Amino acid sequence: MRTAHTCARPRRKPCNWCGRWWCPAAARSTTWPPWASRPSASPWWSRAPTRRFHHRRPPGATARCNCSACATLTPRKGHALLLQALASLTQLPWVLHLVGSAERDPGTAARLQALATPLGERVVWHGELPGPALRAHYLAADVFVLPSLYEGYGMVIAEAIAHGLPVVTTDGGALAHTLPPGAGLQVPAGDVAALQAALERVLADAGLRERLGAGAREAAAALPTWPQQAARYAAVLEAMA
Repeated sequence: MRTAHTCARPRRKPCNWCGRWWCPAAARSTTWPPWASRPSASPWWSRAPTRRFHHRRPPGATARCNCSACATLTPRKGHALLLQALASLTQLPWVLHLVGSAERDPGTAARLQALATPLGERVVWHGELPGPALRAHYLAADVFVLPSLYEGYGMVIAEAIAHGLPVVTTDGGALAHTLPPGAGLQVPAGDVAALQAALERVLADAGLRERLGAGAREAAAALPTWPQQAARYAAVLEAMA
């Protein structure tokens, strides 16, 4: 169970988190963010830099910025918008690493792969990764991107923050409240031009990436842990009994 959401209060409008409608009777509602697993007792930012995908580059070539996007290949996740935005930024040194299952919507996955064809080796498809490989992927990234049109929370944002990554995301759904201030850049959902501008800023400015990464590391210290949120969840269930 990766999210802890209890919607026990009948309400006159949809719940902000789960979208469900409830009748207007008096009860109680409790909502809170999901928990996050932190990388380790010795996170990457306290160690010597090792966070790199291995690319073969000609001697003297500019190091590419590794952009990570972790989401299933479905329309709601906004991959098409991301590819369109990056297609106009080929003057910058970047590689996009896409992590997510292509099996839930094979048609969308095929269309995305066709859309990415002109970008060649700049787009790397990793598929769905198990836990240790996903953690290694976060540790190797320079920037995390989630261009979703809508999210009920956006757990991968918390995971990216837990790994100290600067984030570029949208304000779709609960994402408007998920990204901590100072940890990334946020744009209107579905706005390719705004997404392109934000990506250009973060890809072209190593200093900005470092500042946003510092903001992410600061926010990571405040993320709740599994035991903390499990205890809160249990307390709510006990109160409802």
